[in-house]
Order: sequence, then structure tokens, then C-alpha cells
Amino acid sequence: VLGVLLFLIYINDLPESCEILLNFLFADDDSAVIAAHTLIDLINIANSEVFNLTQWYSSNKLTIHPGKTKAMIFRGPRTNLDLYKHEPSGKLYLPLFLNLNNRT
Repeated sequence: VLGVLLFLIYINDLPESCEILLNFLFADDDSAVIAAHTLIDLINIANSEVFNLTQWYSSNKLTIHPGKTKAMIFRGPRTNLDLYKHEPSGKLYLPLFLNLNNRT
């Protein structure tokens, strides 16, 4: 029980490492959501925020488990996924499901 508590205290500041991501922490999993009006904006924001996350992981001597990390795009039923088309009817959402690789 103490090990779990100490780990949670250790990663407690993870959400503060990103400016735009909305983070949800559960055990050693970090789920995050990004929203944008165009696919290209979503990709650019995601790349920037994932870079911030990897910097945080690196400075805290943790890594992201690449085999358990996933991303997918959620969109409305009539949303176009054209890279540069602005989507006035809604936003595109990109949830990121990250798993910490805390084994060396």
C-alpha cells in the first residue's frame, strides 16, 4: 500500500507538465484528451504535448511503454477529416492512452 501511495505522490505533478492536455491519472496509466477544430491543428498540438510529456517522463526517470500507448480520433458523424478544413460544427478529439514503463 505504501509503494502505491508513494508512486501516486511521485507522478502527482504530471498533469502540470502540459499546457493543453486534459490528463486523467489512474495507477500507472495516464489518459489525456486534446481537442481542435482541424486535423492539422490536432496533430500539431498532440506532437507538442507528447514532447512535453516525454520531457517530464525523462526528467523523472520514467519512460512511456510504446506497446501499450495508443491514440485515436473521435469526431462527429458528419465531421470531415480533411487536414486543413475548419470544422465549424464541432471539434475533433484525440484521446491519448499512455502507460508508464516503470520497469528497467
